[in-house]
This record gives sequence, structure tokens and C-alpha cells, in this order.
Amino acid sequence: MLFPFFSVVDYFQKNPCPFISVVEKHVCTDVNHLEKFFQDVVDTGGEGVILRDPVSPYQPGRCPGYLKHKVYSSKKLHNYIGRLINYMNSEIQGCRS
Repeated sequence: MLFPFFSVVDYFQKNPCPFISVVEKHVCTDVNHLEKFFQDVVDTGGEGVILRDPVSPYQPGRCPGYLKHKVYSSKKLHNYIGRLINYMNSEIQGCRS
């Protein structure tokens, strides 16, 4: 089910939740703009930003039109790379079978 963005904003304005805040939408003009905005978010204590494909309709849950852009600790990054390598190795082994 698809929801227009304005209805989500309206909902949380009428039904506040201490764990959710609707933030202003920023349109990214280029990579430098993205990195500056991202760094501002991180410098003020934020974890990262969610990038959204402008032609992708809003839908709840995971969606291929969204991309999380955040700072990873070296330990988390190391674990992620390890899982990615294991996955790739299993795919390669599966192709050889």
C-alpha cells in the first residue's frame, strides 16, 4: 500500500510520538551538497541520512527507493565486509556446483 508523504506528516502532527520526528525534506543538488549536509548532521549528533529516489513513491518498510548513508565504526565496517565476502564466496561456490 502506498501513502502520500503529506498524509504521514499530517498524521504525526496530529498524533505526536516521542520516538519519531518528521524532519524537513532537503533536495540534494550534487555530491558536494550531500556530503556537506551529511557532515552537518553527524557534527550535530545525528547518525546519518536516508536518501530517497525522487521518483519513488513513499511506502512503509524497506524499499529499493531508499538508501541509508551513515558513518560506520571500523568494527561494524569490518564485520559488514566479512559478511559481504562470505556471501560472495558462497555465490561463487554455488555457480561452480
